Amino acid sequence: MLPRRYVTLNEPINTCVLTRAAVQTIPTGVLTVVVWDAPTIIDNNVFSYNVGTGVLTTNITGIYNITFNQVWLANVNGTRLGVIDHNDGTAVRSLSSSIASLVTTANVVVSVTRRFISSANISFSVLQNIGANLNLGGNASLRAEIYRLGDLD
Repeated sequence: MLPRRYVTLNEPINTCVLTRAAVQTIPTGVLTVVVWDAPTIIDNNVFSYNVGTGVLTTNITGIYNITFNQVWLANVNGTRLGVIDHNDGTAVRSLSSSIASLVTTANVVVSVTRRFISSANISFSVLQNIGANLNLGGNASLRAEIYRLGDLD
């Protein structure tokens, strides 16, 4: 039998919320990093953010839950893809989801929970293969939420 491993939850949970108020045009066929407005960070010791590059860095090793909500404008042609990228020593594309042929504005959500080491870089990228814009949509929900849940005991 394998030994059990437990996660110790922090109280309160360390949080970072990234949002973008304006439309970001996504060129056709180019994986493009979303550059967010200034982040809302509950604990600056846990996260740091580079406003110029759109890269979030974890400053403390731990279990993180990351959710990336994209809002795409309607476009009946093509496919849209959302990606959570991370690099904690070796570049790894963590998780992606896609949606095709949008008749109306649509939300696409990508989420991952995993352990990141201190100094891991996380970015949020999108791709579309036939003309569209990444947009806030009607409910202003283009956002990424990052929670440090704790670490393995």
